[in-house]
Amino acid sequence: MKKRILTVLKVIVSVSLLGYLFNKVDLEGVQDSLAKVSYWSLVAAATVLLLQAVAGAVRLSMVIKTISSRINLRAALHIMFIGLFFNQTLPSSIGGDAMRIWRIRHHGFPLRTAINSVLLDRLIALVALGLFMLMSYPVLYRLVDNSLLRVMVAMAGLALIAGFAVLYYLRKIPRRYYGLRITEEIRHMSSEAHRIVRHPRRAGEIVVLSVVMHAMTGMAIYEVAHGLGLSIGLLECVVLTPPISLITVLPISMAGWGVREAGMVTALAFAGITAHDALVVSILFGLLLMLISIPGGVFWLYTHRHTQPDHN
Repeated sequence: MKKRILTVLKVIVSVSLLGYLFNKVDLEGVQDSLAKVSYWSLVAAATVLLLQAVAGAVRLSMVIKTISSRINLRAALHIMFIGLFFNQTLPSSIGGDAMRIWRIRHHGFPLRTAINSVLLDRLIALVALGLFMLMSYPVLYRLVDNSLLRVMVAMAGLALIAGFAVLYYLRKIPRRYYGLRITEEIRHMSSEAHRIVRHPRRAGEIVVLSVVMHAMTGMAIYEVAHGLGLSIGLLECVVLTPPISLITVLPISMAGWGVREAGMVTALAFAGITAHDALVVSILFGLLLMLISIPGGVFWLYTHRHTQPDHN
């Protein structure tokens, strides 16, 4: 019942935000923008998002290999796309991360390894997002003329990095706290984080790959905007979209719908993009995310079918 209530609340947040935005924008402008979209640009954006998902599978396989043992890339691709499918297309209380954990467990890894690898993959992505926001901050400072938003972006970037640093040192928690289940789980995850960091080359590769993945989000949004004929540059898209990625991570809406659109309207306004054009960009981007997640649904149906007991 609790999960159902949370799902209903997420739907309410998404529908409310989308309803508010559609009520505020020029609907005729939205229709005009959709009428002139270039489908080749949408194909290019979808290709970038597919490559981003593949890069995510590579990163997940690197994390698993570092803290446990090797997993082949094909299995990692299946796991990544299944998780993406559940995150993007199903109004379910079963999240994509839970499905990734289940699939990693299915490949013979211990439950703790499956949980820690998925959580660390998420945390590393957030650390890379924080680094990306700080590295691109000088450009963002020139684009955004709102001092409060500037401070919020800088503080968010620092907080993401500081959060991982805290986790990294929690393995040294005082012995008097040993024995509690939650303490042991935190200590074990902290030790896994330490195992990654003590391999500088591998850790660097994972972080660099993650930074590139965040840049690819901006590239995909640029392709969508370019397909609508909007006058916005690639650099502007790449710099303005990381804060949007951060707020969509918050589990307060369905697959980020509504929250992403509100963030996109706010962010792209600093590049001179009208609210109705930014809304169209965000909606098309969300639909493309759903589209590229479809292979995950196929993989899940195939694996689910072959793991069911035979009653004949």
